[in-house]
Amino acid sequence: MKKVILLVFCLAEMLTKAQNLIITNVNIIPIEGKETIIKNQTVIIKDGKIESISPFKPEHTRDNTKAHLDGTGKYLMPGLADMHVHFPNEKDMSLQQFFKFNLAAGVTTLRSMRGEPRHLTLRDSITKKLILAPDLYISISLPSDSTITDKDLEKFVKQSKKEGWDFIKYISGLSPTLFYTTALISKESGLKLAGHVYNQDLQMAIKADQASVEHYQAILKEYRKDSLHFPDVMNELKRRDIYVCPTLSFYYIWGMQFGADELKARNGMKYISIELQSKWEKDYDDYYSKYNTPTKNEEREKTILRVKQSLYDFGKLLKRMSNNNVKLLLSPDESAFNVPGFAMAEEMKVYQKAGLSNYAILKIATYNAASFFNKENEWGSIGKNKKANLILLDKNPLEDIENIKTINTVILGGKVLKPDELLKN
Repeated sequence: MKKVILLVFCLAEMLTKAQNLIITNVNIIPIEGKETIIKNQTVIIKDGKIESISPFKPEHTRDNTKAHLDGTGKYLMPGLADMHVHFPNEKDMSLQQFFKFNLAAGVTTLRSMRGEPRHLTLRDSITKKLILAPDLYISISLPSDSTITDKDLEKFVKQSKKEGWDFIKYISGLSPTLFYTTALISKESGLKLAGHVYNQDLQMAIKADQASVEHYQAILKEYRKDSLHFPDVMNELKRRDIYVCPTLSFYYIWGMQFGADELKARNGMKYISIELQSKWEKDYDDYYSKYNTPTKNEEREKTILRVKQSLYDFGKLLKRMSNNNVKLLLSPDESAFNVPGFAMAEEMKVYQKAGLSNYAILKIATYNAASFFNKENEWGSIGKNKKANLILLDKNPLEDIENIKTINTVILGGKVLKPDELLKN
């Protein structure tokens, strides 16, 4: 709690009331409905929300009652949402730095997958604009004690709802009966159950109406079990409104799919401290070196090839799910060489490699995230009365997904933030 209070004091001087802002002559990527760009628009933001959008007129630039951003030649889209976040070990990176990295990379919403009670206070301070950070949704982890009963779980779910947790995360454990019981109680309480797939059995998650399934393996396992049945699986995921968050970057890294130079060159690595870079390199070298014996070299190569094939096969399923309107989410997951916020661009490249269109990727990282929380009428796209969590890009990400890196300005609840300022130590 002391760290949270210190964070409030450290950031208090940076915070101001949401600005009344005018963005002129900007190209809008609304991310709602069909792919489109609405060119040469003026966007007026008041009290943290979009008040109006209209065709640009030269006289708009002479409005001195509002802060002004010139959007000429630039592209405005919703801020990104990282939907599988773990807060860093604060010995490696402060929470303040973690939030700044995310904002500088255009991430304006985080879904934390393993919350702690103190994070409720943190989330509420962010909501009240006492702390400069992306909007935060927090999970509480479901107990997995072998002695727990259905009454214990019912009490846990109801207490979690009362305390204000945003959703419940399933990690592991419980009998099938208790898992289903928890899923039913959660649904009745209006609290989403998300997380790992029970025993890697996707049918369990489907029957439980799990809100989202994390990581890719259970999807791939289900396909390999009966590939002809996969269209039915997709239909069930879609019918039951179950989201899929595969977190592929994590598995590319620890599946040894990148060379050392590629890892060091990943997006945002230049902002990581030398000490943390060294730690990441050592952790990875230690992991890799367990294969560095004559008897294990062959095992390593087999592992690399096996992971490569699995990721390739899942990439095809990712494309099929996208084409069939299964709701996807996007996150690189927490890992060495996944720089907070900046690794979102790396995950997007994996989705592109799988064959998804740039527009589909952007929609997954914005609108779908809002839809998961039933907030699509509030954020995740650009429209009148929507929350002004936006990013202004120098280049068009619909032409090249790499252009998501060309962030000129981040707008958080109407407040203008510049990446260079956020990244200053």
